[in-house]
Amino acid sequence: NVESSVIFYESPRRIVKTLELIATLFPKSEIALGRELTKVHEETLTVTIEEACAWAREHPHLKGEICAMISLKEGLENKHQELEEAIEGFCNSQSESDAHGHAYHDY
Repeated sequence: NVESSVIFYESPRRIVKTLELIATLFPKSEIALGRELTKVHEETLTVTIEEACAWAREHPHLKGEICAMISLKEGLENKHQELEEAIEGFCNSQSESDAHGHAYHDY
């Protein structure tokens, strides 16, 4: 069982859906979120994935990209099919311009 870390940027418009997807697939994950990094109003948050989902829902009018750093407490083995289906469903639910930037790797 190998633990992994993932770092990515996400739009405030998609952050709730993205965090909910991660919570579904990796419910034991911990996450650090950063917003307005290197700026006067920099904000960081380090919480469980469920707490991050709640925080994002409570802040629906965020501006600027959000940097997410996730520690996956479960390994990726045995998750390949589940990940592929979830990512496909997520991308299909986005507009073409939103989905254009999404990519995933074959683990």
